Amino acid sequence: MRKKKELQVDPLFVELTMRVISSLVLGIPVDRKTVSPEGPPLKVAKVYEAMSILGYRFLRVATGEKIWMKYLPTNNSRDYWAARLYLEEFLTPRVDLALQMTE
Repeated sequence: MRKKKELQVDPLFVELTMRVISSLVLGIPVDRKTVSPEGPPLKVAKVYEAMSILGYRFLRVATGEKIWMKYLPTNNSRDYWAARLYLEEFLTPRVDLALQMTE
């Protein structure tokens, strides 16, 4: 059996990548000091962690974990629901604003 090896990612790379993606996709200003009227400022570490938790959940379901497992009171399911709630609260004002602009 192979020992799992952690992959170290440069935090600066993660932050810059997340800021560029967030700016292009969500319209979040790249500069942290710029106030955005559509929602809270980007907290790179928190958004990155939430995305990784949701991605890990997707991989577990794709490899055979039952969909209903997210409803059990386990640490994985608590992390999943907390990450999902955070992303929904972070993205909802921006999506709502985009929908209003298209109308």
